[in-house]
Amino acid sequence: SWMNPECIAEIPYYLLWRSLGLVGIEALFLILLELLFLGLLYLCWRESGNIKASALAGYCAVFLGTVSFGPRTILFGYLYMIVLLVVLQRLRLRGTAPLWVLPPLFCLWVNTHGSWSIGLTVFGIVIASGLVSGKVGKIEAVRWTPQQLRKLMLSMGASIGAVFINPYGYRLVFWPVDVAFRQKLAIAHIAEWTSVDFHTPRGKVVLILLVGLLLGALLSPYQWKLHEVTLALFGLYTGLTYIRSLLLTG
Repeated sequence: SWMNPECIAEIPYYLLWRSLGLVGIEALFLILLELLFLGLLYLCWRESGNIKASALAGYCAVFLGTVSFGPRTILFGYLYMIVLLVVLQRLRLRGTAPLWVLPPLFCLWVNTHGSWSIGLTVFGIVIASGLVSGKVGKIEAVRWTPQQLRKLMLSMGASIGAVFINPYGYRLVFWPVDVAFRQKLAIAHIAEWTSVDFHTPRGKVVLILLVGLLLGALLSPYQWKLHEVTLALFGLYTGLTYIRSLLLTG
């Protein structure tokens, strides 16, 4: 039977359409984009301390993310992803963060867009990257403190439980799996579910950015953290496999 996995995200579009028509829909789309890239700018600035480099990273993400531009529900999902990354970044940089925000975030996310499953994957990658410590070449792993790990595991457990709070129960939780493995015919005929074509203008931009990232990693004395490497690899995999995820890659 049919399910609506994006019901909460559709409500703001509907209300603004009822009050302002297409202008309202376009206004919400632009507001979501502004919030998304302002959040990305903040995330990069907190990580690097360099506003110019952060703006450059934001421009690159804009180029990669144009495939997702439009009055779409997925923009809410990417906005939630920024919130997740900001909270986890705060934990790494300051040693403490409001992890209690994440279970309500995932409860809202599962009722907003199917990208919540990617959010849980990112959450798990960040946790797993802090389970070891050591240094190999330019990659360094920093272990979570016992108190941090306990709070992270509690937050992850509560977040997993929170995704079951929806009108459809477990069926909505398994919906992303159903799309990925049982609806292959539908996915095969949707353009944004295809892999990156490096012969197109977008594909050439992706290739240039990937080469730039590789050269930067080779030539820079920057010490990579393990969670940065794993998240970068995950972002590359999702974006190169399905162009709809290129914004995540950015």
